Amino acid sequence: MSEALIGVNLAIAAAGLTICIIGLLQSLLGRQLAPETRRFLVVIFAVLVVYVGCDLLGQAADDYSGTLAVAAARVLLFLESLSSAFAALVLLAFLLRSCGEERWWESAAFRAACVLWLLYLAMLVFNEATGAFYVINRDNVYHRGPYYPALLVPPVLIMAIGLAVLVKRRADLSPGERSAFVAYLVIPAASMVWQMLSYGLYIVVLGTAIAAFVMLTYIQSDQSRRHYLAQAENARLKSDLMLSQLQPHFLSNALGAIGGLCRDNPEAKEAIGTFSRYLRENVDALTDDAPAPFSRELDHARAYLELEKLRFGDDLSVAYDVRATEFFMPTLTLQPIAENAVRHGIRGTEDGTGTVTVSSRECKDRWEVTVADDGAGFDPMAPPADGRTHVGLAAVRERLHHECGGELLVESEPGCGSRVTIVIPKAGEPDG
Repeated sequence: MSEALIGVNLAIAAAGLTICIIGLLQSLLGRQLAPETRRFLVVIFAVLVVYVGCDLLGQAADDYSGTLAVAAARVLLFLESLSSAFAALVLLAFLLRSCGEERWWESAAFRAACVLWLLYLAMLVFNEATGAFYVINRDNVYHRGPYYPALLVPPVLIMAIGLAVLVKRRADLSPGERSAFVAYLVIPAASMVWQMLSYGLYIVVLGTAIAAFVMLTYIQSDQSRRHYLAQAENARLKSDLMLSQLQPHFLSNALGAIGGLCRDNPEAKEAIGTFSRYLRENVDALTDDAPAPFSRELDHARAYLELEKLRFGDDLSVAYDVRATEFFMPTLTLQPIAENAVRHGIRGTEDGTGTVTVSSRECKDRWEVTVADDGAGFDPMAPPADGRTHVGLAAVRERLHHECGGELLVESEPGCGSRVTIVIPKAGEPDG
């Protein structure tokens, strides 16, 4: 190999390593990246740092000879080859997860790719004993073996599987995600073909690094756009939810109950204070984008339930089993669930009586807030009787998903009541 070609390859490897390190740092520090996306990208770039770093060290050691130098070169080349294929395997997992495969490791495509990666590992081990695919001679010079093209088959097939998944599941990806994965699959493949035709030029190293960085750029741009769209959607949902809670019939009924107390009941002052607290929490929520302490959300729901109890008296019972309070949740998420339990649960029974129970607890990886009632119940799989979903529940579900990755779990059976659970992942809590 000429001195000029050696210099070009060193420059290519150094540039590739720099790109991979920058990509790794951006993945670690990217604020707009979703946590799971960040984990995949960090793993991909960490593997690529190993891949390109081994290539650079191997080239830098080409000038040395001797048993130790040859052994080091063989180890570096082995790790370089194995890590490049492993990066393709991680990319396939990332692609499957981006397409909505939550249990991507059970996918037939991923399992086939794992078999190919293990076959590639076996071929590399076999080569150490036979030199069938490549050799590093005593002078520390690399030579392709007679079956070298066969060594490229497993990694090429892994990338082909990724391309097939991308084509088949393209509708499950956003335009930015499609561009990201196309870049990572096409650029290294083209570089590999170029390297096969241009003996001695290690262009695939730089091609892979560039492809990964292009993918990162597309995904960051796509998720930043989603982040700002989600913020706008959250603002709209909060407005819709606010309007749904300040319904004229509820305001009229509550004021009517308070007015009745004002004539002959000393509890009127307390009732007015409760109603004022309820309205204040609704208004404050419109101007507060940050998650609220659970204790504040509980106080808001408690104010609502106290007002409803004024209307329905002994027909409505309320119980609390609060075992955890030191966490945060999106504003205006608990009270709509309590309202649903009263309006559609308790008041939906023939006699209009029953109990609403509000509870909270801490689990290993999440917080759970549950509102249960022993009211009318319903079939969760059937469409609502009024032909539309309730604005409050729909908004709560969307805001939980967008703001903290939470869930809204609904369990109900006609005649047996309902149980609605808000799940707040601990990873979704704000700092401090």
